[in-house]
Amino acid sequence: MASARGDIFVQNDSAFEGKNNKDKMWTACFAAFSAALATVNFGYALGFTAEAELSEQFNSNNSAIDLSMLNGNSSKGFSMCDPDFDIFASVVALGALVGGLLAGILIDKIGRKTTIISTTIFYFLGWVLIANSYCYYGKHGGIGDPEFCRKHSKQWYYSMLYCGRVITGIGVGMSSLVVPVYIAEIASARMRGALGNINQLSINFGFVVAYMTGYKQNLPTTAYVPIGISILNLILMVFFLPETPRYLLANNRRHDAILALYWLRGPDYPVEEECFEIEGHVNFGTQEQWQWKDLKSSTFYWPLIIALFLMFFQEFSGINCILFYCTSIFFASGIGAQLKPGDTHILDTLTKGSEEYAIYVCFTLFIFTGISCFLVDRFGRRKLLLSGSVGMFISLILVSVYVHSYPVYYNNVDDISNFFSKQENTTYAILAFVCILCFIAMFSIGWGPLPWLLMSELFPIKTRGIATTIVTLSNWLFVFTTTSSFCFLVNKIHIYGAMWIFATIVFIGFFFTLFFVPETRGRPLEEVAELFIRRKVLQVSILWTRHDASM
Repeated sequence: MASARGDIFVQNDSAFEGKNNKDKMWTACFAAFSAALATVNFGYALGFTAEAELSEQFNSNNSAIDLSMLNGNSSKGFSMCDPDFDIFASVVALGALVGGLLAGILIDKIGRKTTIISTTIFYFLGWVLIANSYCYYGKHGGIGDPEFCRKHSKQWYYSMLYCGRVITGIGVGMSSLVVPVYIAEIASARMRGALGNINQLSINFGFVVAYMTGYKQNLPTTAYVPIGISILNLILMVFFLPETPRYLLANNRRHDAILALYWLRGPDYPVEEECFEIEGHVNFGTQEQWQWKDLKSSTFYWPLIIALFLMFFQEFSGINCILFYCTSIFFASGIGAQLKPGDTHILDTLTKGSEEYAIYVCFTLFIFTGISCFLVDRFGRRKLLLSGSVGMFISLILVSVYVHSYPVYYNNVDDISNFFSKQENTTYAILAFVCILCFIAMFSIGWGPLPWLLMSELFPIKTRGIATTIVTLSNWLFVFTTTSSFCFLVNKIHIYGAMWIFATIVFIGFFFTLFFVPETRGRPLEEVAELFIRRKVLQVSILWTRHDASM
């Protein structure tokens, strides 16, 4: 547990600058994308949450959105969430907490590759339970016999659904820990930044796949898609991909490590030299395991504080709340609706438009995360985080102002139709939608992938394992807190109030990044650790800024 992720091997480019330094980029990319199928499943679980919001399993009125959203059942005239869906959305984070702990143990006991393989078991079992839980609804059906389905109560199937989500969450938590480790240890130094972002890119791709498959299909059918992804992940990992050279050398399997490096780099790469350098890092890591006194060092607690706050600002920016509930948010603000006075199908019109517009959110998430892969080593971590904070803050403020002006508070359908009969109000709705896309885009460039990347760069090798385990588990605790409390928050202060809170947190995150987060682009990890020894933390980011300005 202590050494999980504790000694991710990161090479120094200068060590391999020479005429024969020609590694096969495509093999490392193939290995990274294949391993990242586990985090595609991770993203699918999140996207499935948003799609499930519209299912009749969470809607007693058999309509996509409950009429209570407009008829004033809540104290604020607006009720957004079903309690069962609230549980459905948040329990996956509880499973992820368990999965993170489990992966922290298995990653050094059975290896990175085998740990990824084990995630497919949890994904498979979890999704089978979820698919079967829908057999309560005869017209949708699960994979069970219809006669069998009618013998059990609705609550029995809810229990099956929640169990499936928890088990799937275990796979999610394991994937979030082991996949970045696997990718980091197979990547050459010059590809570290780009391949490091594949983890977040694959999560967002899974989100897109979940939305696209769930848009026109019933949920039991979409539950089979991640089962197929798990099987493909299992086949690739078992029959094609090697274990990481770093893990093999740590377990005295030098010959296997050489073969793995030849597979990853090709015959023209100085494999023996790289193997020798990895052995040096392995020997250093095994000789100097962390001790409790190391946790009192400034090289541990300052990076830990920074990493924890980065994860806090990432999750409390409201990203998961907006992604999980985007269809309801669009519905509540009329985004995507084309309404006329006297429209008798206002709910259907609002719902259809909300679903269609939500798909654009998914594609924005995926595309801009891909763009971040090319920007992170060009502009650095700090600039992307700072610019992302500015864009996210402005977007949240503008959307909250628009939502506050929308007449859903008056619980009058005619008011809503008359509102959109004016061209300027329709324009405002479109602008609000653009602002939400801008929020997603700026998050995907900065606060989505970079906290995870910085987490692997801030800590010295000696304490990186215990530190990254703490940070990863804390992240899932933040996810659970935000998703489980969002419904309560919205029903108390409405969407615009929640967005004001998110905007305030993003605003604080900007100044935290400005004063506390160092730039790590292109710097050896040992040099980053030394900054926390010889300078106060307030000077760390200033030092990096001055250094970059002189380059």
